[in-house]
Amino acid sequence: MNIKKFKDSEKILLAYMQLIRLKNCVIVFFAIFITAAMVSGGISISEKIFFAAAAAFIITAAGNIFNDYYDYVIDKINRPDRPFHRARLKEAMR
Repeated sequence: MNIKKFKDSEKILLAYMQLIRLKNCVIVFFAIFITAAMVSGGISISEKIFFAAAAAFIITAAGNIFNDYYDYVIDKINRPDRPFHRARLKEAMR
């Protein structure tokens, strides 16, 4: 893999991380583990808890993408730093 392709892949990954708001998704992911630990009285990572956390991560990411898509006109004025408005995804895909 040459350096240019690596840089392009890095741009695409960064644009997607900004689009889904990765920090919010990670917070939700760990919130599921914390809630499960509080309810069960101890820290135990089971398959069901992991899948619940992964589902919450994906739902949060999808919600953030839908929000950016449907609020495009409003966010274009209020939040011009979002990836949709800067055409970062299109730019990164070239």
